[in-house]
Amino acid sequence: MAPSPGSRGSFSRGWRTRFQWSRRHCTSPDPAAATLLPPGRAATILAATPPAALRREPRSGRISLVKGIQPFSSESVTEGHPDKVADQISDAVLDGILAEDARGRVACETLVTTGLVLVTGEITTDAGIDIAAIAREVLRDIGYTRAEHGIQWDTCSVLTAVDEQSPDIAQGVNVGGAGDQGMMFGYATDETPELMPLPIMLAHALTKRLAGVRRSGGIAWLRPDGKSQVSVEYRDGEPARITTVVVSAQHDGDIAPDEIEAAIREEVIGPVLPGDLYDDDRAQCHINPTGRFEIGGPQGDAGLTGR
Repeated sequence: MAPSPGSRGSFSRGWRTRFQWSRRHCTSPDPAAATLLPPGRAATILAATPPAALRREPRSGRISLVKGIQPFSSESVTEGHPDKVADQISDAVLDGILAEDARGRVACETLVTTGLVLVTGEITTDAGIDIAAIAREVLRDIGYTRAEHGIQWDTCSVLTAVDEQSPDIAQGVNVGGAGDQGMMFGYATDETPELMPLPIMLAHALTKRLAGVRRSGGIAWLRPDGKSQVSVEYRDGEPARITTVVVSAQHDGDIAPDEIEAAIREEVIGPVLPGDLYDDDRAQCHINPTGRFEIGGPQGDAGLTGR
Protein backbone atom coordinates (compact mmCIF):
# COMPACT_ATOMS: atom_id res chain seq x y z
CA MET A 1 0.00 0.00 0.00
CA ALA A 2 1.74 3.11 -1.23
CA PRO A 3 1.68 6.27 0.90
CA SER A 4 0.86 9.66 -0.50
CA PRO A 5 3.24 11.05 -3.14
CA GLY A 6 6.26 12.89 -1.82
CA SER A 7 6.30 11.21 1.57
CA ARG A 8 8.16 8.22 2.93
CA GLY A 9 5.99 5.43 4.17
CA SER A 10 6.31 3.69 7.50
CA PHE A 11 5.13 0.18 8.33
CA SER A 12 4.16 -0.19 11.98
CA ARG A 13 6.11 -2.50 14.23
CA GLY A 14 5.59 -4.04 17.66
CA TRP A 15 1.87 -4.34 18.17
CA ARG A 16 0.01 -5.51 15.08
CA THR A 17 -3.66 -6.08 14.42
CA ARG A 18 -4.60 -9.53 13.20
CA PHE A 19 -7.43 -12.00 13.24
CA GLN A 20 -7.51 -14.07 16.40
CA TRP A 21 -8.32 -17.53 15.15
CA SER A 22 -8.47 -20.58 17.37
CA ARG A 23 -4.90 -21.86 17.05
CA ARG A 24 -2.11 -23.87 18.53
CA HIS A 25 1.58 -23.40 17.82
CA CYS A 26 3.68 -26.35 16.72
CA THR A 27 6.89 -26.15 18.76
CA SER A 28 8.47 -29.11 16.96
CA PRO A 29 7.27 -29.07 13.35
CA ASP A 30 8.56 -31.55 10.84
CA PRO A 31 11.97 -30.28 9.61
CA ALA A 32 10.91 -30.60 5.98
CA ALA A 33 7.83 -28.48 6.59
CA ALA A 34 9.83 -25.79 8.36
CA THR A 35 11.67 -24.95 5.14
CA LEU A 36 8.37 -23.88 3.58
CA LEU A 37 7.76 -21.20 6.19
CA PRO A 38 8.73 -17.58 5.57
CA PRO A 39 11.47 -16.07 7.72
CA GLY A 40 10.60 -16.29 11.41
CA ARG A 41 6.96 -17.21 10.96
CA ALA A 42 5.33 -19.41 13.56
CA ALA A 43 3.97 -22.76 12.50
CA THR A 44 0.25 -22.36 13.13
CA ILE A 45 -2.63 -24.77 12.61
CA LEU A 46 -5.91 -22.97 12.07
CA ALA A 47 -9.07 -24.52 13.44
CA ALA A 48 -12.47 -24.11 11.79
CA THR A 49 -13.65 -21.62 14.40
CA PRO A 50 -14.18 -18.18 12.79
CA PRO A 51 -12.66 -15.12 14.47
CA ALA A 52 -14.85 -13.65 17.18
CA ALA A 53 -13.08 -10.29 17.16
CA LEU A 54 -9.90 -8.48 16.28
CA ARG A 55 -7.31 -8.03 18.96
CA ARG A 56 -3.73 -6.81 19.29
CA GLU A 57 -0.91 -9.09 20.26
CA PRO A 58 2.80 -8.27 20.61
CA ARG A 59 4.96 -9.99 18.02
CA SER A 60 7.39 -10.90 20.78
CA GLY A 61 4.86 -13.52 21.86
CA ARG A 62 5.15 -15.36 18.56
CA ILE A 63 7.26 -18.48 18.16
CA SER A 64 10.11 -17.84 15.70
CA LEU A 65 11.49 -20.88 13.87
CA VAL A 66 14.37 -18.92 12.33
CA LYS A 67 17.17 -17.17 14.20
CA GLY A 68 19.86 -14.94 12.80
CA ILE A 69 19.87 -13.07 9.49
CA GLN A 70 17.93 -14.29 6.47
CA PRO A 71 17.05 -12.53 3.17
CA PHE A 72 13.63 -12.78 1.54
CA SER A 73 12.83 -11.46 -1.96
CA SER A 74 9.60 -10.91 -3.89
CA GLU A 75 8.73 -9.43 -7.27
CA SER A 76 5.75 -7.73 -8.89
CA VAL A 77 4.85 -6.73 -12.45
CA THR A 78 2.87 -3.82 -13.88
CA GLU A 79 -0.41 -4.02 -15.75
CA GLY A 80 1.47 -3.84 -19.06
CA HIS A 81 3.63 -6.92 -18.44
CA PRO A 82 2.72 -9.48 -21.14
CA ASP A 83 1.63 -12.22 -18.74
CA LYS A 84 -0.42 -9.72 -16.75
CA VAL A 85 -2.04 -8.49 -19.98
CA ALA A 86 -3.12 -12.06 -20.72
CA ASP A 87 -4.46 -12.43 -17.17
CA GLN A 88 -6.53 -9.26 -17.47
CA ILE A 89 -8.09 -10.30 -20.77
CA SER A 90 -9.08 -13.70 -19.36
CA ASP A 91 -10.46 -12.02 -16.23
CA ALA A 92 -12.46 -9.54 -18.31
CA VAL A 93 -14.00 -12.36 -20.35
CA LEU A 94 -15.01 -14.11 -17.12
CA ASP A 95 -16.46 -10.88 -15.68
CA GLY A 96 -18.44 -10.24 -18.87
CA ILE A 97 -19.98 -13.71 -18.78
CA LEU A 98 -20.83 -13.68 -15.07
CA ALA A 99 -22.51 -10.29 -15.47
CA GLU A 100 -25.08 -11.96 -17.75
CA ASP A 101 -24.96 -15.59 -16.66
CA ALA A 102 -24.22 -16.36 -13.01
CA ARG A 103 -24.04 -20.09 -13.80
CA GLY A 104 -21.62 -19.74 -16.69
CA ARG A 105 -18.50 -21.91 -16.68
CA VAL A 106 -15.33 -20.29 -17.92
CA ALA A 107 -11.83 -21.68 -18.45
CA CYS A 108 -10.35 -18.88 -20.54
CA GLU A 109 -6.72 -18.90 -21.67
CA THR A 110 -5.13 -15.97 -23.49
CA LEU A 111 -1.90 -15.58 -25.44
CA VAL A 112 -0.58 -12.16 -26.44
CA THR A 113 2.35 -11.40 -28.72
CA THR A 114 3.36 -8.77 -31.27
CA GLY A 115 0.18 -7.53 -32.94
CA LEU A 116 -1.87 -10.56 -31.89
CA VAL A 117 -4.25 -11.71 -29.17
CA LEU A 118 -5.46 -15.34 -29.10
CA VAL A 119 -8.30 -16.21 -26.72
CA THR A 120 -9.05 -19.89 -26.28
CA GLY A 121 -10.40 -22.30 -23.69
CA GLU A 122 -13.67 -23.95 -22.70
CA ILE A 123 -16.71 -21.77 -22.02
CA THR A 124 -20.29 -22.88 -21.38
CA THR A 125 -22.74 -19.99 -21.06
CA ASP A 126 -25.95 -18.42 -22.32
CA ALA A 127 -24.33 -14.97 -22.27
CA GLY A 128 -23.79 -13.19 -25.54
CA ILE A 129 -20.48 -11.36 -25.25
CA ASP A 130 -18.04 -10.01 -27.82
CA ILE A 131 -14.72 -11.52 -26.78
CA ALA A 132 -12.70 -9.57 -29.34
CA ALA A 133 -14.20 -6.27 -28.17
CA ILE A 134 -13.44 -7.15 -24.55
CA ALA A 135 -9.80 -7.93 -25.40
CA ARG A 136 -9.39 -4.65 -27.26
CA GLU A 137 -10.92 -2.67 -24.40
CA VAL A 138 -8.44 -4.22 -21.95
CA LEU A 139 -5.50 -3.29 -24.19
CA ARG A 140 -6.75 0.27 -24.51
CA ASP A 141 -7.28 0.65 -20.76
CA ILE A 142 -3.76 -0.61 -20.03
CA GLY A 143 -2.28 1.91 -22.44
CA TYR A 144 -1.35 -0.02 -25.57
CA THR A 145 -2.54 2.78 -27.83
CA ARG A 146 0.42 3.39 -30.16
CA ALA A 147 1.95 1.34 -32.96
CA GLU A 148 5.44 1.63 -31.45
CA HIS A 149 4.21 -0.36 -28.46
CA GLY A 150 4.23 -3.46 -30.67
CA ILE A 151 0.53 -4.09 -30.09
CA GLN A 152 -2.18 -1.47 -30.58
CA TRP A 153 -5.68 -1.99 -29.25
CA ASP A 154 -7.59 -0.98 -32.39
CA THR A 155 -5.32 -2.44 -35.09
CA CYS A 156 -4.07 -5.75 -33.64
CA SER A 157 -5.54 -9.11 -34.64
CA VAL A 158 -7.80 -10.83 -32.11
CA LEU A 159 -8.50 -14.52 -32.71
CA THR A 160 -10.93 -16.62 -30.68
CA ALA A 161 -10.96 -20.42 -30.53
CA VAL A 162 -13.36 -21.33 -27.75
CA ASP A 163 -15.13 -24.67 -27.17
CA GLU A 164 -17.82 -25.71 -24.71
CA GLN A 165 -16.89 -27.59 -21.56
CA SER A 166 -16.62 -31.33 -22.09
CA PRO A 167 -19.93 -33.06 -21.26
CA ASP A 168 -17.92 -35.79 -19.51
CA ILE A 169 -16.69 -33.16 -17.04
CA ALA A 170 -19.94 -31.20 -16.89
CA GLN A 171 -22.07 -34.20 -15.85
CA GLY A 172 -20.18 -34.49 -12.57
CA VAL A 173 -20.11 -30.82 -11.64
CA ASN A 174 -23.39 -29.39 -12.83
CA VAL A 175 -24.23 -27.61 -9.57
CA GLY A 176 -21.48 -25.95 -7.58
CA GLY A 177 -18.73 -28.38 -8.54
CA ALA A 178 -15.25 -27.79 -9.89
CA GLY A 179 -14.08 -29.18 -13.19
CA ASP A 180 -10.58 -29.95 -11.95
CA GLN A 181 -8.58 -30.42 -8.79
CA GLY A 182 -5.67 -28.33 -7.57
CA MET A 183 -3.23 -27.88 -4.71
CA MET A 184 -2.49 -24.51 -3.10
CA PHE A 185 -0.51 -23.35 -0.10
CA GLY A 186 0.10 -19.99 1.50
CA TYR A 187 -0.06 -18.09 4.75
CA ALA A 188 -1.17 -14.87 6.39
CA THR A 189 1.22 -12.68 8.35
CA ASP A 190 0.83 -9.63 10.56
CA GLU A 191 3.83 -7.86 9.00
CA THR A 192 1.50 -5.60 7.00
CA PRO A 193 -2.15 -4.46 7.28
CA GLU A 194 -2.93 -6.56 4.19
CA LEU A 195 -1.75 -9.71 6.06
CA MET A 196 0.80 -10.28 3.29
CA PRO A 197 4.59 -10.54 3.66
CA LEU A 198 6.40 -7.21 3.60
CA PRO A 199 8.61 -7.89 0.52
CA ILE A 200 5.68 -8.64 -1.80
CA MET A 201 3.68 -5.65 -0.54
CA LEU A 202 6.63 -3.34 -1.16
CA ALA A 203 7.14 -4.81 -4.64
CA HIS A 204 3.42 -4.33 -5.40
CA ALA A 205 3.57 -0.76 -4.10
CA LEU A 206 6.44 0.04 -6.47
CA THR A 207 4.69 -1.31 -9.57
CA LYS A 208 1.44 0.38 -8.57
CA ARG A 209 3.29 3.67 -8.23
CA LEU A 210 5.11 3.07 -11.54
CA ALA A 211 1.78 2.57 -13.32
CA GLY A 212 0.28 5.56 -11.52
CA VAL A 213 2.92 8.08 -12.60
CA ARG A 214 2.66 6.79 -16.16
CA ARG A 215 -1.12 7.16 -16.26
CA SER A 216 -1.08 10.58 -14.61
CA GLY A 217 1.61 11.91 -16.92
CA GLY A 218 4.02 12.42 -14.04
CA ILE A 219 6.63 10.57 -16.10
CA ALA A 220 5.35 11.05 -19.63
CA TRP A 221 7.93 8.84 -21.36
CA LEU A 222 7.03 5.65 -19.48
CA ARG A 223 5.48 2.76 -21.40
CA PRO A 224 3.14 0.12 -19.92
CA ASP A 225 5.57 -2.72 -19.15
CA GLY A 226 7.54 -2.85 -15.91
CA LYS A 227 8.67 -4.98 -13.00
CA SER A 228 10.01 -4.59 -9.47
CA GLN A 229 11.86 -6.77 -6.98
CA VAL A 230 12.49 -6.07 -3.30
CA SER A 231 14.81 -7.98 -0.96
CA VAL A 232 14.32 -7.60 2.79
CA GLU A 233 16.78 -8.71 5.45
CA TYR A 234 15.10 -10.45 8.40
CA ARG A 235 16.77 -10.62 11.80
CA ASP A 236 15.35 -13.24 14.15
CA GLY A 237 12.18 -13.28 12.08
CA GLU A 238 11.64 -9.52 12.00
CA PRO A 239 12.06 -7.26 8.91
CA ALA A 240 15.21 -5.25 9.64
CA ARG A 241 16.09 -3.43 6.42
CA ILE A 242 15.64 -3.38 2.67
CA THR A 243 18.86 -4.62 1.10
CA THR A 244 18.12 -4.54 -2.64
CA VAL A 245 15.60 -2.86 -4.92
CA VAL A 246 15.24 -3.54 -8.65
CA VAL A 247 12.93 -1.51 -10.89
CA SER A 248 12.64 -2.20 -14.62
CA ALA A 249 10.61 0.46 -16.43
CA GLN A 250 9.78 0.44 -20.14
CA HIS A 251 10.40 3.83 -21.74
CA ASP A 252 10.34 5.78 -24.98
CA GLY A 253 13.40 5.55 -27.19
CA ASP A 254 14.91 9.02 -26.80
CA ILE A 255 15.37 9.09 -23.01
CA ALA A 256 18.85 9.13 -21.48
CA PRO A 257 19.66 6.48 -18.83
CA ASP A 258 20.58 9.14 -16.27
CA GLU A 259 17.17 10.80 -16.69
CA ILE A 260 15.42 7.46 -16.28
CA GLU A 261 17.28 6.63 -13.08
CA ALA A 262 16.73 10.06 -11.55
CA ALA A 263 13.00 10.06 -12.32
CA ILE A 264 12.42 6.53 -10.98
CA ARG A 265 14.30 7.29 -7.77
CA GLU A 266 12.42 10.54 -7.17
CA GLU A 267 8.92 9.68 -8.39
CA VAL A 268 8.65 5.94 -7.65
CA ILE A 269 11.14 4.63 -5.09
CA GLY A 270 11.31 7.66 -2.79
CA PRO A 271 7.56 8.06 -2.15
CA VAL A 272 7.01 4.31 -1.62
CA LEU A 273 9.76 2.67 0.42
CA PRO A 274 9.57 3.22 4.20
CA GLY A 275 12.39 5.39 5.50
CA ASP A 276 12.90 3.27 8.62
CA LEU A 277 13.77 0.26 6.44
CA TYR A 278 15.31 1.78 3.31
CA ASP A 279 18.66 3.58 3.43
CA ASP A 280 19.67 4.74 -0.04
CA ASP A 281 23.34 4.81 1.00
CA ARG A 282 23.38 1.18 2.20
CA ALA A 283 20.89 -0.57 -0.05
CA GLN A 284 21.62 -1.65 -3.59
CA CYS A 285 19.30 0.02 -6.11
CA HIS A 286 19.20 -1.20 -9.71
CA ILE A 287 17.11 0.68 -12.28
CA ASN A 288 16.86 -0.98 -15.70
CA PRO A 289 19.97 -3.03 -14.82
CA THR A 290 20.21 -4.73 -18.23
CA GLY A 291 20.34 -1.40 -20.07
CA ARG A 292 17.66 0.15 -22.27
CA PHE A 293 14.08 -1.11 -22.00
CA GLU A 294 12.39 0.34 -25.06
CA ILE A 295 10.94 -2.88 -26.46
CA GLY A 296 8.64 -4.58 -23.97
CA GLY A 297 5.14 -5.84 -23.37
CA PRO A 298 3.81 -8.49 -25.76
CA GLN A 299 6.39 -7.36 -28.35
CA GLY A 300 9.28 -8.16 -26.03
CA ASP A 301 7.89 -11.46 -24.71
CA ALA A 302 4.81 -13.54 -25.46
CA GLY A 303 2.36 -13.45 -22.55
CA LEU A 304 0.24 -16.31 -21.23
CA THR A 305 -2.59 -16.49 -18.71
CA GLY A 306 -1.56 -17.79 -15.31
CA ARG A 307 2.19 -17.61 -15.82
